[in-house]
Amino acid sequence: MQYYIFYLVIIYTFYSYYIFYPYYYSPIHCITYPLCVFKRFYSKIPETKYTKQYKKEYELTQEQKESIIGIMLADGFLEKGKPTYNTRLRIDHTYPEQESYVFSLYTIFGQLIDMEPVIVVRKADPRTGKIYKSIYVRTLRFSCLNEYHSLFYKDKKKVIPLYKTY
Repeated sequence: MQYYIFYLVIIYTFYSYYIFYPYYYSPIHCITYPLCVFKRFYSKIPETKYTKQYKKEYELTQEQKESIIGIMLADGFLEKGKPTYNTRLRIDHTYPEQESYVFSLYTIFGQLIDMEPVIVVRKADPRTGKIYKSIYVRTLRFSCLNEYHSLFYKDKKKVIPLYKTY
């Protein structure tokens, strides 16, 4: 048992230093990251394989549908590389102010995501000299998101769709 805990500490130390920036500290990270390392290396549960069939047949839950509408009406965006590609949702917000919001969306869209939220440090703003940080997460490309891309984008520009009530 002592060796097992020792190896977990070594793995956590290695990954927290070499994968994330040394200045990065967050209470959420301290709780969730060791669990991710534990799951990745010691879990007997097989990782979810995002096959083409899974991506094609996946249906969004009602909560996910409502969240996408809200995100798109605010500042979210959908990425579609080519017209023949499927669409993916990208959620990008300031760090650390909106970190908890990104993590809550990460839990809602967990079945569509295969990455951990990433912190990006931008170059210094030439006007103010201030360095900005953001945290983002993006889903994989799913065919169920194509409907929302066609709803919110016309000629590669984001639009707000109008609905008529009868």
